[in-house]
Amino acid sequence: MKKRGIITTKKAIHVWVSWVLLMAFVIALSALMFEWITSYTEEKSVELQKRTYDETECSHVGLNIDYVCQDTIDTQVLYINITNTNDIAVDKLIFRFFDIHDINIETKEQTLKLKPGKSERLKVLKQGTLKRAEVIPIIFKDDYEIVCREKIAYTESINEC
Repeated sequence: MKKRGIITTKKAIHVWVSWVLLMAFVIALSALMFEWITSYTEEKSVELQKRTYDETECSHVGLNIDYVCQDTIDTQVLYINITNTNDIAVDKLIFRFFDIHDINIETKEQTLKLKPGKSERLKVLKQGTLKRAEVIPIIFKDDYEIVCREKIAYTESINEC
C-alpha cells in the first residue's frame, strides 16, 4: 500500500508555494509601509517642534484686511489686500476659508515678507464660494515659526470681483 502525505501531488505543492509567496509579499509591503510612516511622523514632529505659540513676541504684530473679493469667472482665486499695522515684519500667513455654511473647508499657508506699514495684494487659490476668511500672521525668530493666533484678521463679507 502506497502512503500519501500532505504534499505528495504537484497541485498541492503549487498551493503551498503560492501561499508562501503571498505571505512574503504581505510582509515586505508591511515593512515598507512601517518605514514610510515612521519617517513621515518624525519629519512632521520636527516641523511641529519648530512652530511655537509665543504671545509675548506677537504683541507687536498686527494685520488688517483692506479689501477682499473672489473671482466670478474663475471661482478658484481669492484676491486679498493685507496691511501690516504694527512694528514687526510678518514672514508667513495662514489662510482659513469658510464656505456659505460656515464650515472650515480649506487652510493654506503662504510665505511672504510684509514689512511694518506696508500693504500687499495677494492672490490665493481657493475652492468654491466663500463666506468668511481668516488670516493668521506668523513671524520667524531664530529657527522658530511663531504663530500669532490672537492676532487673527478676518472678514465676514467676501464680494465677487
